[in-house]
Amino acid sequence: MNLPIAAFDTAIASGLLDQAGWRRAGKGVRVAHGVKGITDNTPLTLGFTAMPGQTQYGAMAYNPANDIARIDLRQTTLATSLETLTMWLIPSRDPGPPKGQLVLAWGNVSLSTDWSVR
Repeated sequence: MNLPIAAFDTAIASGLLDQAGWRRAGKGVRVAHGVKGITDNTPLTLGFTAMPGQTQYGAMAYNPANDIARIDLRQTTLATSLETLTMWLIPSRDPGPPKGQLVLAWGNVSLSTDWSVR
């Protein structure tokens, strides 16, 4: 089955999430508000599992010509496996401009890089 790729439209996506009860809380995080079966203020988390036959969908959606940057990542192995893609933006407590570490982890793999605001 070939599924059409939806147009990238953050306004439509935001409206759909609002209608479904996922409201913006502080710093852009969305939390449940009146969502059946979900406790209010539960943060929204998303997972993606590629199914057989859907591998082309991801390949078609990615276009390297749209890249605006490439970032070197440090890779480490986690002692405990994570079932879902998890991201942390860890701010530094050092004085000066905002900076910190970005960590992406899934399974037993953790990738990280330093970030700063200039």
